[in-house]
Amino acid sequence: MAYPMNLVVSPYHLTSRELPALAALLLAERVFTLVPAPASPFDEESVQSAAMSPHYRRFMESWRWCEELWREGVLNASFSGSAPVGDVMESCAIIDRHERYADLRMLMRPTLFDSEHEYLTAISIDLLRAGPDPGISIPIAAGLDRFAARHRLIVARPEPASLVQQLEARAADRKVAIAIPVLSQSDAETVLVAREELATELAELRGAIAQALSGDGSLLMASAEAYTRAFATARDDLVRPRDRDSARTIDAFVSIWFGEHACDAALRASVDAARSLQGGGKSGPSPRVGPGAGRSGNREAVLPVLREPMAGERVVSMFVRPMARRR
Repeated sequence: MAYPMNLVVSPYHLTSRELPALAALLLAERVFTLVPAPASPFDEESVQSAAMSPHYRRFMESWRWCEELWREGVLNASFSGSAPVGDVMESCAIIDRHERYADLRMLMRPTLFDSEHEYLTAISIDLLRAGPDPGISIPIAAGLDRFAARHRLIVARPEPASLVQQLEARAADRKVAIAIPVLSQSDAETVLVAREELATELAELRGAIAQALSGDGSLLMASAEAYTRAFATARDDLVRPRDRDSARTIDAFVSIWFGEHACDAALRASVDAARSLQGGGKSGPSPRVGPGAGRSGNREAVLPVLREPMAGERVVSMFVRPMARRR
């Protein structure tokens, strides 16, 4: 299955300008994310709900840095008319009705989508705080994975730090790995300049990554080396201040690896992490689900089989780990 270099980034990473988002904005052909927004921008009541929330206004202000990337079509809120919010809502419903994820229910916010004002306020607060509320951050992570799986997009992920992230990474089958320089801190203008100056090498690298994910890595190392040389040539121009008000640009050498995993990996990892914390010990694998799970002699827990439209679907993630940062 071919995976073009179209990436999904978390709105948390976009808000805090974290490395996975910056790397994706440079390397990807297009980037997609969840945009907290009124259900209908043409509905007066929806717009008023957003306007009444000071937290939502502060959140929107935090995204002003990437306005140019939206205008240029690098950042996108939907793919072929489909937005991730539906997948986030479906993830909430899956947690509520599937026993496999029952351990997460105490963390959820059942009324999150009952009121547009509550939804916009709650998610804005969480994004600005970098995700302390699992009742919001877990459905968003799971929803973005579902969205990516449906459209054959790649999810940008950070170096595993939390227990959940470590469990997600362990569940991924490693496919491809490269080490290249990227912009680790930048404003939108510099990202666009870099994409233009490195356009040829980026196009070749994207094609080589897509080909490698399909099983042929013959072009990957050469394209990564060509991109690295071009980045080194352009670096001084990219990191120099463009004006007194521009954000400081920093580049970093990063290790990037691509892994394939189940599209519900975020939910499974969250369940295992919750059980580990509740039990005070090492987490075990999620219980078996499906035909044959209850055969004689099998001591594993057995959960009922419920129809899940995306059961068995896989998604590719791009894990980004900083190796060295230059100033």
